[in-house]
Amino acid sequence: MKKEFEDFLFNFTTDDDLDGSPRELSDREAKLLNPLLTNVSEQDLLDYISTIGERFFNGFFFFNSCFDKIDLTNKEKFLQFTWIMFADQADDTKTEGYHAWMGQFDPLCGEEADHKYAKWFREGIIRFEFDKYEEQHILVPLEYTFQYRWWKNIEHFLDELCEFQTKDFILIFLKQLGKKLDKDKQLSMPSEMNNFQISEAFQTWAGDDLKQFDEEEMDWHNCE
Repeated sequence: MKKEFEDFLFNFTTDDDLDGSPRELSDREAKLLNPLLTNVSEQDLLDYISTIGERFFNGFFFFNSCFDKIDLTNKEKFLQFTWIMFADQADDTKTEGYHAWMGQFDPLCGEEADHKYAKWFREGIIRFEFDKYEEQHILVPLEYTFQYRWWKNIEHFLDELCEFQTKDFILIFLKQLGKKLDKDKQLSMPSEMNNFQISEAFQTWAGDDLKQFDEEEMDWHNCE
């Protein structure tokens, strides 16, 4: 990795500060940000993390300071890097090991669902937060995301799930979600369907019971 990229990234590391309040990037930093995302790989970032000792990345500091400077072509890489940084700050060899926000605060409190900040953060959730969980626990992140009403309703969530996740993931996820509904009719989601057709089939199968996800607090840990 180029030294100028390492120097840029170092500015978002700390040895004790978890304040995620944004700061204004300098003109030079703003010019470096997108080239960094274009040229630095996931492995490059992980390798860099291995060199900074007990220091750790503050993911919210990075996200909040940079999100409005990102080219759309670099959005997914930016979100990936943010979630790598969240994992670094949850490394219990460096910190107390707490999740970046779960049980601490609501990072989208007061944000309108259609605003860029909320939309990008939700996309990061769908792309990178759920992937940390095995199939039987795949719904757990809904407890500290969907349960906070970050999506307008369950249909809104499913639309974004279909947009940002793979078909294989969606089939597994909806299978587990369906177990939350007391339905006698068997759920059928043929794999030859595209993502949105699969979601439509699930919603048709669920019928009015789909509203339960908007109206009730669910036990997202219990996936029998």
